[in-house]
Amino acid sequence: MDYFLAGNGAVLRYGVWPAEAGRDGAPVILLQGRSEFLEKYAETIADLNRRGWDVFSFDWRGQGLSVEPQRPKGYIASYDDYVRDLTDFIERIVAPRFDPPYFFLAHSMGAHLFLRFARDRCAMIRRAVLVAPMISINSAPLPEWLLRWITRSGLRLFGQSAFLWGSRRRSLAHTRFTDNPYTSDRRRFARLKRFLAEDPRLELPGIPFAWLAATFDSIDRLNSCPASLSINRPLLIVSAGADRVVSLDAQEEFCARLADCRRIVIAEARHEVLIETDAVRARFWEAFDSFMGTGL
Repeated sequence: MDYFLAGNGAVLRYGVWPAEAGRDGAPVILLQGRSEFLEKYAETIADLNRRGWDVFSFDWRGQGLSVEPQRPKGYIASYDDYVRDLTDFIERIVAPRFDPPYFFLAHSMGAHLFLRFARDRCAMIRRAVLVAPMISINSAPLPEWLLRWITRSGLRLFGQSAFLWGSRRRSLAHTRFTDNPYTSDRRRFARLKRFLAEDPRLELPGIPFAWLAATFDSIDRLNSCPASLSINRPLLIVSAGADRVVSLDAQEEFCARLADCRRIVIAEARHEVLIETDAVRARFWEAFDSFMGTGL
């Protein structure tokens, strides 16, 4: 793993994992969701390598071991910063090794950012698998309009460095397996907790009002911009049927509006499909291999 300097002085950690028996052609660019980090994807990266894929990935600014000086962890002013980071990563780290177009595997917030990126850069994309994409969030038990109002009020009253009330107590380090919305696999959940215990820097302490405000702004831009519907590369959306983090209806509606989008639903999967049970992961990899045209 290494680091590169991105915009606004952010220092982003990245990794490159070549396959022992590599394929001819483009690699997979792996895009994480919110609060995730490279170590969390070790099993997925190994699965991709076994299939002959070289893998490129990085920690988004403000999470994992990527930092933005003088900003709290998890902070973002605008998703435009994330999209620029992705562009920089591809141009500076991936492109010197492989020519476009590229394959993508993206989860949740990472899938949202892929779609923002793809609106203007379809020529750099061959095809992509989007896992539990954040087209819109699941705000339950609150209605979305109320969460938006709370976000605006929190920013105005407490400033951009303040956290959404109660979100610190719901961070992964403080979440019990029986209460978690991420995975039904006890062993993989325990492994995530071990990563955080071994290096507490990987944990996000809560949800900043600034991040939530930027998220709503980006969701609105993605869903209202006509350019979003011009994405004409083959996409596969893998929805988690038991997802309590993002909206399943929004995924279905967005996919139906695209020129070349397929969608499958794994009914028993929670939000983190790639760290779910062996049975769920087997269904995911079957769909991935069929769509990408590769397999073991």
